[in-house]
Amino acid sequence: MDQDYSKRFYEKVAPVYDWVFGKTMDEGRREAAQRVRPGERVLEVGVGTGLGLRHYPSGCEVLGIDICPRMIRKARWRALVNGNGSRILLRCMDATALELPDESFDVVLAPYVITTVGDPARLCMEMRRVCRPGGRVVVVSNTREEGAWGVLKCRLSPVMERVGFCTDLDVPAVLEEAGLRIEEARRVNLGVHKLFVARNPESATA
Repeated sequence: MDQDYSKRFYEKVAPVYDWVFGKTMDEGRREAAQRVRPGERVLEVGVGTGLGLRHYPSGCEVLGIDICPRMIRKARWRALVNGNGSRILLRCMDATALELPDESFDVVLAPYVITTVGDPARLCMEMRRVCRPGGRVVVVSNTREEGAWGVLKCRLSPVMERVGFCTDLDVPAVLEEAGLRIEEARRVNLGVHKLFVARNPESATA
């Protein structure tokens, strides 16, 4: 995936993003946020226009980042309206080079972002780095599949890249290669996407 192209694409579609990717993918955002407990420190990677902010439990500390300034501007407005009692900060940042300290968050969420970046492996390493030992990384994404559905996704991927994401990335493999342990995997959004919950081990030998 060409990350520069993806950034330009999402900058252009920011004004209509909510209409195109809002309700159709809200189940995944809601399910991801349900893996967060009140009071936790949360990093949302690829916060976009802030569509998922209203789903967090109250009392969290949420940092939302996105590479697209126009997305962040919309998310700031939404944080004021739909903050749900959480403290929300928003920053423009490249998810593959996080300007954040190690072990800063209890949970890292990445809804619909891992297939939009140029280096998914680097993104997963960064998410693990900023997640505390024993914390969780929650990903919602298209992923490589088996069978006829998998064949279709593979064939569609070059076309989908024209609209900012790919559909044939082996997401579980990338998470596991980063040292994260998948504890849950389930389908969302009528089976189009999958939600993965991965644990950051307590130690390198755990």
